[in-house]
Amino acid sequence: MGSPLKTRQSYENDTLCPLPPSGITDFEEFRKKGFVYVDKTRFIEKMERLSLYFPFIIRPRRFGKTLFTKVLEAYYDKAEHGSFERNFKGTYIYDHLTGTQGSYCVLHFDFSGLGINALERAFNQELRRSFSHFFSRYPLPGCEKLVACTPDISPAEYLNDFLMVAGQDPRLNLFVIIDEYDQFANELLSTDPEKFKKITDNGGFLKDFYIQLKKATSGGSIKRIFVTGVTIISLDSMSSGFSIGQDISVEPEFADLFGFTEPELRMLITAAIDLKKCGKTVEQVVSRMHGLYNGYRFSPKSTTSVFNAALSVYYLDSLQRTGTEPIKLLDRNVINYTKIKNLLSLGDRSYVKEVVETILNGEKLKFGGFGDGLNLNKKNRLKPDDILAVLYYMGFLTFAPETSRYMVCPNRCILEQFFRYFMEEIEGRHFTFNDEEVLEAATALQKGDIAPLLTIVSEGLSSDTGEHVYSHFNESNIRTAVKVLARYGAGYRALEEPDLAGSGYADLLLVSPVRSAVSYLLELKYLKKSIPQNKITTAIEAATKEASEQLKRYSESSLTQEVQNLKKVSTVFHGTKLVAVSFEH
Repeated sequence: MGSPLKTRQSYENDTLCPLPPSGITDFEEFRKKGFVYVDKTRFIEKMERLSLYFPFIIRPRRFGKTLFTKVLEAYYDKAEHGSFERNFKGTYIYDHLTGTQGSYCVLHFDFSGLGINALERAFNQELRRSFSHFFSRYPLPGCEKLVACTPDISPAEYLNDFLMVAGQDPRLNLFVIIDEYDQFANELLSTDPEKFKKITDNGGFLKDFYIQLKKATSGGSIKRIFVTGVTIISLDSMSSGFSIGQDISVEPEFADLFGFTEPELRMLITAAIDLKKCGKTVEQVVSRMHGLYNGYRFSPKSTTSVFNAALSVYYLDSLQRTGTEPIKLLDRNVINYTKIKNLLSLGDRSYVKEVVETILNGEKLKFGGFGDGLNLNKKNRLKPDDILAVLYYMGFLTFAPETSRYMVCPNRCILEQFFRYFMEEIEGRHFTFNDEEVLEAATALQKGDIAPLLTIVSEGLSSDTGEHVYSHFNESNIRTAVKVLARYGAGYRALEEPDLAGSGYADLLLVSPVRSAVSYLLELKYLKKSIPQNKITTAIEAATKEASEQLKRYSESSLTQEVQNLKKVSTVFHGTKLVAVSFEH
């Protein structure tokens, strides 16, 4: 099992070690500066044991892919021999050497930062940077000319020129590492899909580049390759461009290669956090983070779920610096709402609406499998299972426990993104809320007071102004906001319009996952904004009375009697404004 490691002994409290600042992904820097490091080096041994010479793996952004590629480079590169002990002492692999350490010349491409403007030129500039770094460690005749300027040739030709120079030394065994092969291509999917097709189809510069790379593995200088990416779309769209890769994305052996397992998170907390300063236990911190950042199951055959690595460090950094959790629980630099919006635009709108509503209801999505791939050069729109597959790759969905037939939303932070999408893209209205206020309201909710949550719903719905807000506004908008915030804040399960066996259909049943906490049966009444002011008081009284009578009938149903600690609540909204809340006995 991986464990946090430190080398520096003087960080405020000499029993603790510092967390890495955001953006630091260099393994050597981790080890030099004593940043806490969750040891994933056991996976080097796994890949070699399974004879994986050309693996590629798809994972969401900010899960630790770049750091691991740097670990591979430090382990295999001949040029890193003098730093091996400093980098790896105390790690799993240091005590389980494979015999291949320091036996390759590593060529490392990092495409994660490429923009989509002047793309081919930017791609060549990254090649030039990588070639220059390579030859600074392994100078060869002709390398100066190759890296002197950015060539006006295709990336495939530029790679071929490099391989010709590198091929002068038959002992130069190459290990090629490609980090986020598709980041820029994914950006094109939503901004310029025709350009995406152009670069990945026959004759496209990206496809030609990978064809050239593939050729170099057949008796050429390249002996090993390791590729990371965010989705499989680009590889599938290139078809035969890079068909040699061994896809380990859903293999159970590598389900926890990226992200933190719960034992790893516990050890990370112990290594980095002054719990006395925070006034918390390890259990309390893990429990708090679990619903927010955990839930990712990258293999249906694995029982292991992992925490989002970047969001976990973001949360723990606040605990380390201030002794309190961050005001905003979601780092917008990690989870990008625009990406989910752009991805969902590739599917049929009616199906996307169904997907989002299913997720907001806390239900599972039936998944037929990855099918025949996501080649967008052969299809203009994504099929239903394609949509789910893409959402899985991007980290917005994950496998339900112990099955490959269903997908689920992994955690509350991702749920918030779907809620935002539903409100803005489907309902056409803006809805904002404060994380801290929702969590305070969730605490009150569990104790028996639903009013703070309803107030947040009212304020959030009222933040969108103008007559258009009310043109299609109805009771269902209120129900959606209530059930999502209750689930987001405290994990409540919502049953919308449950059948009460002859007693009627209640508007909403909120069931707490904690037996000792309060659950709620809600009857929501909506009064149109157009009701004249001189009649609104009478209308509110009538709506409250009607809701109260309905709740009394519902009390006789077997469903309500089965739910422990159930409170019955009638609410009245006038437009988006909460105007009445009553608790029924």
